[in-house]
Amino acid sequence: MALPIIKHILYPYIRLIYVRKIIGRNRIPAKGPAIFVSNHNSNMDGVLLGLLTAWDRNRILLFFMAKEYFKKWHFRFMFGTLFGQIPVNGALDQGLDVLSHGELMGIFPEGRRSSTGKIQRVPHTGLGVLALQSGVPVIPVGIRGTFKVWSRHRFWPKFFGARIVEIRFGKPLRFGKVRKEKIKKAKARAVVQKVMKQVATQAGQTYRW
Repeated sequence: MALPIIKHILYPYIRLIYVRKIIGRNRIPAKGPAIFVSNHNSNMDGVLLGLLTAWDRNRILLFFMAKEYFKKWHFRFMFGTLFGQIPVNGALDQGLDVLSHGELMGIFPEGRRSSTGKIQRVPHTGLGVLALQSGVPVIPVGIRGTFKVWSRHRFWPKFFGARIVEIRFGKPLRFGKVRKEKIKKAKARAVVQKVMKQVATQAGQTYRW
């Protein structure tokens, strides 16, 4: 995995060109497992968070990514080789395994990048089940500005006048550890709603579902 090397090259560049402000970076744990949950507006989002955790804490932030991203060699190189991402479609058991080994897990529960820059409804309860079954802290993250820099409607990101991105880490949320057979769908849904409301607050928006 090349991330420990490229962080010294790529992160300072991205920080200088795109990132205006980072708030709550002390909430990135130096050790132990945690789930980072963020809104998703751009291809930049995962790169920013992954580089930030590597730069600040020398830790790898693993994201679940759709297998389709790994079919083309350039995506395979960028996401797999450089950033060490896992080519699965939200497999709960693999997420639990990552967390049980004390690693950091990143999730974009909206599933796909927003087409408007607004937070989307999370239709599933996977995040809630993962949080309850693992019992690890959930850290809500709000990312602002990446939609204007590099939305899904742009082939290339902006390179000038683009230092508008803000990353805000909220207070860790703890839900306790619950055995799989005792997790009800309503409880998992309530966890998703609570987390997404905090994500929306950090992103300067409102989660209304």
